[in-house]
Amino acid sequence: MKKSLLQYLFTGVLLLASGLGIAAPTITLTTELEKGVLPANTRQDALVKISIFAPPEPSPQPEKKARVNLAVVLDRSGSMGAQMKLERAKEAAITALNMLSGDDLFSLVIYDDNAETIVPVTPATADMKGRIISHIREIRTGGSTALFAGVSIGANEVRKNCKENFVNRIILLSDGLANVGPSSPQELGRLGASLIKEKISVSTVGVGSDYNEDLMTALSQNSDGNFYFVENSRDLPNIFSKELGSALQVAAKSIRVKIICPEGVKPKGILGHECRINGNTIEMSFNQVYSGHEKSLILQLEAPPKPDGASEQLATVTLDYASITDNREQRLQRQINATYSADSKVVDTNLNRKVQAEVAVQKSAVMREEAVKQADKGDFDAAQNTLQQAAVQLEVTAEETGDESLKKQADTLRERQNDMAKSKNDARQYNVSRKRMKGESYQVKNSQVYQQ
Repeated sequence: MKKSLLQYLFTGVLLLASGLGIAAPTITLTTELEKGVLPANTRQDALVKISIFAPPEPSPQPEKKARVNLAVVLDRSGSMGAQMKLERAKEAAITALNMLSGDDLFSLVIYDDNAETIVPVTPATADMKGRIISHIREIRTGGSTALFAGVSIGANEVRKNCKENFVNRIILLSDGLANVGPSSPQELGRLGASLIKEKISVSTVGVGSDYNEDLMTALSQNSDGNFYFVENSRDLPNIFSKELGSALQVAAKSIRVKIICPEGVKPKGILGHECRINGNTIEMSFNQVYSGHEKSLILQLEAPPKPDGASEQLATVTLDYASITDNREQRLQRQINATYSADSKVVDTNLNRKVQAEVAVQKSAVMREEAVKQADKGDFDAAQNTLQQAAVQLEVTAEETGDESLKKQADTLRERQNDMAKSKNDARQYNVSRKRMKGESYQVKNSQVYQQ
């Protein structure tokens, strides 16, 4: 993904600050209206891009900012024996282990009918790595899939050293349906919601076509983790490398966003996200943001009618977070102000093309999920139509903004539309197509660092 102009500017600021001995900001907050000038004399929806950006490290080989407390939770049920999935999962776990330094912590939990700790939380020193790798290589396949228990025991290992100066992460891998213990998306979602309160994130890796993607995404979503759909187990070491690479580059944590609208302006939500709306206030929280990465939110507001030439404050955005290095609480605040014009040409010429493109991308993710819901009900024609509309919207926006990346995303939606057509009479084809679309939507909506 190419860096935005904003990212390059902040990189320059960071380098300058470093050279002058000035403490550079950990993260930055910007707000941009899609329509810089709103039409006068009409009640209307206004869209605002909220960007939370962590400037990259100036060094070409950035050092870690925090220690990592990692628990790998591996499925070793009988189905993992097929196509060398377990062998590749073990290699992926070893890949993750070898990325850690002696200051980091590692633990390993396996599960089938029951969950078992193979490696209790231990420093990832050079001496210990050899012993840990031996334990990993000895893992063999077993029976069923006690996924809930596996995550719970993995969380117990993380809790043993769940300190403020650690990035606390669980990587969960599964290739099958949870069939022992709690097994619904709602139950796993509640588990994820409880873990984020302890500042523990769960990133989930689904292998093949037999796992429950609703369960896996609910667990990741509610704990602010990442989600990956791995169609070929050969990709597992690379996925674990990407996932741990992001964990090593956490720039800030305990992110809290609060949006307050003045009287007359109605907050409607964050596109594609669940959030807490209480009167004129919206609140959201995240576990972490990553160095060199931008997290985008599209705020939806209903603005009141104002006369030509008026200027109005639509909202105040407050961002609270903790530095990953010293846990120091910091706050950023931005006001969202709009002007109004009765001249349609003025409105059109003040359209923010960058925000327009981001809105189109986020809407396409929401439409993917709508297509899945339609297909789940058996209405594959409606699902195809929804995907076609999403592709057309991206193509039109690509022409209007000159953003070539939107055309590639539109091409992907065309492929998903074709997949949906093939899925009408092929349940296995739909199973795979559904996982692809759920994964793509998840990664876009959550600004996932590594998008497949």
